[in-house]
Amino acid sequence: MDTVYRSKFAPYITEMISYKKALGYSESTYRQNLLNFDRFCYDKYPEEKNITQELVNEWLVARPNEHINGVKRRASAVRTLAKYMNAVGVPAYVIPIGALGRDKPFTPYIYSNSELESFFQAADQYPKSIRSPLKDHTVPVLFRLIYGCGLRPQEARKLKRSDVDFDGKTIYISDSKRHKDRMIPVDAGILDICKEYDIVANVMFPARIYFFQISGNNKPCSNEWGNVVFRKCWQLTGIRFFHNGQTPRVFDFRHNYASRRIMQWLDEGKDLNVLIPYLSAYMGHVYLSDTFYYVHLIPDLIANTPSIDWNKMSGCIPEVYCNE
Repeated sequence: MDTVYRSKFAPYITEMISYKKALGYSESTYRQNLLNFDRFCYDKYPEEKNITQELVNEWLVARPNEHINGVKRRASAVRTLAKYMNAVGVPAYVIPIGALGRDKPFTPYIYSNSELESFFQAADQYPKSIRSPLKDHTVPVLFRLIYGCGLRPQEARKLKRSDVDFDGKTIYISDSKRHKDRMIPVDAGILDICKEYDIVANVMFPARIYFFQISGNNKPCSNEWGNVVFRKCWQLTGIRFFHNGQTPRVFDFRHNYASRRIMQWLDEGKDLNVLIPYLSAYMGHVYLSDTFYYVHLIPDLIANTPSIDWNKMSGCIPEVYCNE
């Protein structure tokens, strides 16, 4: 079912998203935040036809445990909508550039071995659902693929059946971040799990388009669905508190893949200067500095390792302000 907007701003939201898609942007860039904004307006300002500063200020009140970068993403979506409305002749308050300050660097959550083991044990025991009979099969395979290949969550969720080549042992990532495509090899163990899942999924939904599809509607699993089942898995582990007071995210599987791969190379005495460009290509990074950032996450005990030429890396480790 298509997204339904219900507030007085619904026509402009729909038109703006169509316009952005025509320019090559992904609908997912704006859809969820604008859907939430639409619901907020429908509930609290049902008759409001103008985006006012008062309305925006209330919308941007931080939610419990919300990171400042989350507030900024919500602000960015509404700012883009307001600019579009002004462009088509409808007055709307545009949040000033920099009004919320610079993004704060985000530190990925690095899982311990025991946490990963507990999580995947919980995923393997995910409760069965009568309404969604493929869910308990999908959850453990989806998260293992994200972690095992260092994928962005949306890359895994939007995989099509035709993107998975069991004979060639590869998966094709299409239209990813910055609209880049890539083909990557997949570990034999992960591929076997995917093959078993495909057999089960094919019985339930033989005409499915997407590899991970929990119903017969031929639509990929949503980001919201992924976050819900992710949190459910952690609830099943019984783990309530995480080190440094952080809250793990699905995206952290990708960070952990990169960090652990680098640690493995260090343990094997490999030359990171040679191997990191390959890791960068595998993960779909646009800039090498995005990949070198993961070295920054490795414990201080490797600071003097001969496997890293720190002179070459000087200036290549940036602060991360968004999901790469």
